[in-house]
Amino acid sequence: MFRNRNSLIVSVLHGAFAAAIFIVLLTIGGEQLPALKGFLKDTHYHHWIGKGIWAGILFVIVSIVAYIYKRDVDSSLDIAKAARLLSHGLILGTVILFAFFTYEYLNHN
Repeated sequence: MFRNRNSLIVSVLHGAFAAAIFIVLLTIGGEQLPALKGFLKDTHYHHWIGKGIWAGILFVIVSIVAYIYKRDVDSSLDIAKAARLLSHGLILGTVILFAFFTYEYLNHN
């Protein structure tokens, strides 16, 4: 089905990166903009479910688009670069969320 498995792997890693960053942005946005959190809750029963649905949609879209544009990936070096991008994005997102919620906690107590 997929002609180039390396391209598929790189595309999925890019989709995962986009979804992870999107969840960080939605989390902070939902805390700062009650209307966003309310929209996610009203539309999807709970804001966590809404974040997951929208992140899943973004993951699929980015993965497909990246696969279309990265069909010529042949080396494992490209996979390593994409995996490193995802790793750095996950670490950065974790640090940002930790700092944000620590600030919110200290600011409100």
